[in-house]
Amino acid sequence: MAAMNYLIEIDTKKGGRDPHGAHIQHDIKEMGVTAVSEVRFYPLYAVEGDISKADIEAIAAKLLIDPITETYRINPSTAPGASSHIVEVWLKHGVTDTVAGSVLKAVQDLGIKKMLSVKTGQKFVLKGKLSKGAAQQLAERLLVNPMIQTYSIK
Repeated sequence: MAAMNYLIEIDTKKGGRDPHGAHIQHDIKEMGVTAVSEVRFYPLYAVEGDISKADIEAIAAKLLIDPITETYRINPSTAPGASSHIVEVWLKHGVTDTVAGSVLKAVQDLGIKKMLSVKTGQKFVLKGKLSKGAAQQLAERLLVNPMIQTYSIK
């Protein structure tokens, strides 16, 4: 089997609260920015290796979510909706990703004995009438630690 790349995005179930997104939205308002009407936060896991779709489904369902409050999407669309910007944040190459290390150990404990690499990241969806430049300023001031993280805006 050839190496496959998967992106797993964690979301709250329909009707569930997004406390991290609400906190970021509050911080944006505290900065005096009123153009953002909503912020959504999604933990991300990039998984690469000789792994099947069934195995990646098992990893997402059994390890990465709380099945009572969360759901997941595999390889979700990264196209932003109307009047929104997506900010993806990842650790820089060489920065220790302790959460990814824990995921790799848990995958082995699940009985999936394949060579994998895992990276963790975050996705923020900034909804509202915001320019790309303003979204970039928010990312740099609030969402990213430039010493250890990199980001992109879509």
